[in-house]
Amino acid sequence: MSSLVVQFAVYGRLCGGGADSMHAFNAAPQLQAALDAPQNNGVVTISNDSMGGDPCPGNTKYFGAVVSLDGVDMYFAGEEGNQIDFFHSQKVVEAKTGAASKSAG
Repeated sequence: MSSLVVQFAVYGRLCGGGADSMHAFNAAPQLQAALDAPQNNGVVTISNDSMGGDPCPGNTKYFGAVVSLDGVDMYFAGEEGNQIDFFHSQKVVEAKTGAASKSAG
């Protein structure tokens, strides 16, 4: 069975729109727990519940993560309410060419 290992995850936003009003936290432990839950099959809905709290009440939050699938780093980004299938929804973008290719599936 393939394994997913969270390398990094952050959940939050700029509250009030000011550059000095960042409200975010490390969501790696919560994401890893969600990915390890057998009933989820690698699918996680990004929410205050799944990420461990609400860093900026009343505002839409954003999410970023680096997750390894069998040792290959994959990059994810989204917003509150998105459902991500960490086994099947990842594309790798080549920095030099801009070409996208499916990396898991």
